[in-house]
Amino acid sequence: MGEDMKHTVSYIILLSFILIFSNSASAEDSQLSEIEIQDPSDWEIIVIDQSTTLPNGNETFSDGDYVSISVRVSNTGNQSVNGSWKLKLLSEGVSHSSVSQNETWIANDDRLSEITVGPLVEGIMTLKFEISMENSASNISEAIQITVSPNPILFTSAGEASIALTGEPAYIGDILTASILVGNGGDSEGSVMLTLYDIDSMILFTGEPVLISPGSSREISVDFNFSSYGEKWFQWKINSDLGG
Repeated sequence: MGEDMKHTVSYIILLSFILIFSNSASAEDSQLSEIEIQDPSDWEIIVIDQSTTLPNGNETFSDGDYVSISVRVSNTGNQSVNGSWKLKLLSEGVSHSSVSQNETWIANDDRLSEITVGPLVEGIMTLKFEISMENSASNISEAIQITVSPNPILFTSAGEASIALTGEPAYIGDILTASILVGNGGDSEGSVMLTLYDIDSMILFTGEPVLISPGSSREISVDFNFSSYGEKWFQWKINSDLGG
């Protein structure tokens, strides 16, 4: 009799646990059903040029570029929902990079998620925005595919691989000039400029843009000076309005 009661109590406890867990999961699924992700066709997608780290002003996705995406998420329920979102950048089904963040969606309210992700790689890529509930395996998602083209511009050094400096030896206030011969090995013309950066990759000086046609080479340069004595360290980069 005692053994039967123990088994009965065990079954009741186990059954209660299953019911509580089931009710909890149902509540989470119910909350998740009240979360709506904006239709992918309405997402705001801005292409960030790999060279300038600024919007490139067009909707062409090129190898090496980044994308800035704004996605509106709506909570249609009457309770706040805790969870997280993740934006995955997929190439041929394989995760290339991702960005995630914990979030609280207030009842009957919209929230805009703004994400920058990249770099893009040539081919068909999928941008997948996914929302998961806190302490739950349940999730919802929306996705959009983009076509990433080869980089249209291929700017390389047409002579020496390093910049040439003129104006040395220099004194405080003197103007020095850094220059390099650049060739366009791509199939489109584009403007390039020579930029100098400090050790923290902050821009120090930027030269005037120079337009180079496919198959052509031109010299680009930047003038600069320093206001203090001592050895100066900087890095340089050829930047283009179209990347590459």
